[in-house]
Amino acid sequence: YERILLYIRDIANPSTEDEYFPMFRQKDWYLGNSWAAGLMSMELSPHGREQESSSEAIAAYEGIALFGDVMMDVFAEDEGKLESSRLVRNVGEFLTSMEVSAANRYWHVWGSKGDEEISTSVSSSNNGATKHK
Repeated sequence: YERILLYIRDIANPSTEDEYFPMFRQKDWYLGNSWAAGLMSMELSPHGREQESSSEAIAAYEGIALFGDVMMDVFAEDEGKLESSRLVRNVGEFLTSMEVSAANRYWHVWGSKGDEEISTSVSSSNNGATKHK
């Protein structure tokens, strides 16, 4: 349990008092998503941010939530560890929902009412290219 918490604290640490790990290492609270290299990594990206895979972040945070949920069952009789497990589950659920919401907002293309305004007809005048209004 404690060894797994080291991994969790590395990416999803909710504590301001933890002297070993920063709070939510990769989380961008303004945009709602996580950055693969963290918020400030000039070495990997000229603007300091890099998004490799939203699904990796979602899977990691969901794994944290599931671990916390299972540990709540395991430590049902130990009030201290039960509360810690509940926090792990809640943080995992919160980060998962934020990451899914951000992925839907920034990375997925969804239909909208404005779609009917886009012409996808192909005309001979533009050599077969798709024409947009």
